[in-house]
Amino acid sequence: MEMPDLQQAPNGKELFFKVKGQGKIHIVTIPRELFDDELSNEASISERKAWVELHIEEIMAAYRAKTEIGSVRVPFNKIQVRTE
Repeated sequence: MEMPDLQQAPNGKELFFKVKGQGKIHIVTIPRELFDDELSNEASISERKAWVELHIEEIMAAYRAKTEIGSVRVPFNKIQVRTE
């Protein structure tokens, strides 16, 4: 799967990317809490990006479930999706 264009959130601890679909643009945010739980609160941005690359399939599955009314398994249930 092609990696989305990851961007760093202003708080410096979250990453997000945009997905175009269903005539809308969705912003998918991988929150700090997820990274803190899965890596550590001291993880660098490069470590966070590497974790996203390793788990992009699960992240995209969570995105699809959240936009199509499905279930999301832990820890990916922490992923946030909003419409731009």
